[in-house]
Amino acid sequence: SKVIVNDETENSTLRSLASITTTYRRSYNSGPNVYNEMEALTSPDIMKIVASRLGLETSYTAKQFMRTRELYSSTPVVMTLCGDNPTSSFSFEVKRTGDDEVLLRRFKVSGKDIGSQAVRGHLGDSLSTPFGNIILTPTSYIDDWKNDIIVSWVNATVLSRGLAARLNATLSGKESSVVILSYTDYFPARAVAVISSVIDVYNEEWIHNKNRNAR
Repeated sequence: SKVIVNDETENSTLRSLASITTTYRRSYNSGPNVYNEMEALTSPDIMKIVASRLGLETSYTAKQFMRTRELYSSTPVVMTLCGDNPTSSFSFEVKRTGDDEVLLRRFKVSGKDIGSQAVRGHLGDSLSTPFGNIILTPTSYIDDWKNDIIVSWVNATVLSRGLAARLNATLSGKESSVVILSYTDYFPARAVAVISSVIDVYNEEWIHNKNRNAR
């Protein structure tokens, strides 16, 4: 994706301010600093908001013969946390034992097995786990559920660093203010969603900062 960094509106406001304060006129620097904006676009702070909006903290992986397969858009269930979670990451395995019955087992915190007892319950109900209460809600892919699923959750703050490392920003030319964004992912649809959300969040933060500077 391409982003044009344009601060003409902000410059107009700041020039108006500069006309009434000599101190500000001396410190005012005209023209956009594209490199600062490239840093902002690829910052973990932006990606943290993106991860929360897109629900990237939670991932679903199907256990198959000799391998595992991530279920980005075809997971049969989605997890919802019913409160704050004090851990930075956790995971567990879900086995379907009936039409709407599930068995949760092999609980891990930060990759380490905590040896907790298995939890039985129903889809749509609040289930008590070592990480707090959660709800597993069926999706339109529920009828395709055959293999056990590993549900993993990572705190957005921790996750944002890894996501930001997969986002790259370059200039289209030496004298250009056009920033080219690229994102590496196994799923093209998720890459599109991430880049689109990055631009949305960036624009929102830009407007917020511009208004704050004007005030």
